[in-house]
Amino acid sequence: MRTSHVAELLPRMMRELGLDPASVGLAHPEVFIALQVACDLCEDVGQCRRSLREGVAHQGYELFCLNAPLLKALGAAPGESQRYRLRKAILATVPKLRALALSICGNIDDADDLVQETLTRGIANLGVLEDEGDVVRSLSATLRRVAHSEQKFAWPAAPHGDAYGMEQDEAVSQHDPATAMEALRRVLPRLPADERVALMLLLGQGLSPEDAADVVGASAEELEQRTERGLAKLATLLSPAARALI
Repeated sequence: MRTSHVAELLPRMMRELGLDPASVGLAHPEVFIALQVACDLCEDVGQCRRSLREGVAHQGYELFCLNAPLLKALGAAPGESQRYRLRKAILATVPKLRALALSICGNIDDADDLVQETLTRGIANLGVLEDEGDVVRSLSATLRRVAHSEQKFAWPAAPHGDAYGMEQDEAVSQHDPATAMEALRRVLPRLPADERVALMLLLGQGLSPEDAADVVGASAEELEQRTERGLAKLATLLSPAARALI
């Protein structure tokens, strides 16, 4: 985190709205991370602190709080019918968005920023969508558009040279997964983006073919084909020692 107000104000705001920070962190860890990222980026810290001090934050936090959509979703009551189903679907989508963002960005900090920007832009456009699949596809499409338009979210460039560390990883112990993952990280930028994302989602993040297909906007069959092509290319980029570790 870049600022110190997150640990102070976020728990206070959550308790003001009837939410227990510890319970939310346990039940929805990815959502809690998204809340922290948004709080860290907020430019209305002074207004937030004043409203909490005066005990009126619950009356107008939607006007200044970047976390308002997620906080509302967390606080929704089951009796709210359509609105409740929509908010529940948003919460269920956050882990999938985070997996997609990580496969696009290549690092956790940028992935969290990308998810938060997606939620800020995308939730307002969901309208009356009720089906969770529609919510996943809508927010995932927003995330891909944001990532495409903002170069800061691009995967780090591939290093120069031939296959990673042929002269180094041939001597690596067969029981060193950390070295294998470093080798994989170094060569992943050389794959086409669609194949890299498919590999990250299916193998790195553990999403099912159906869930991964939803977030990338392709069929499960096409996603598996991209994965196969990516694995075939990795076989030519990694030495036998590194391939054995992965």
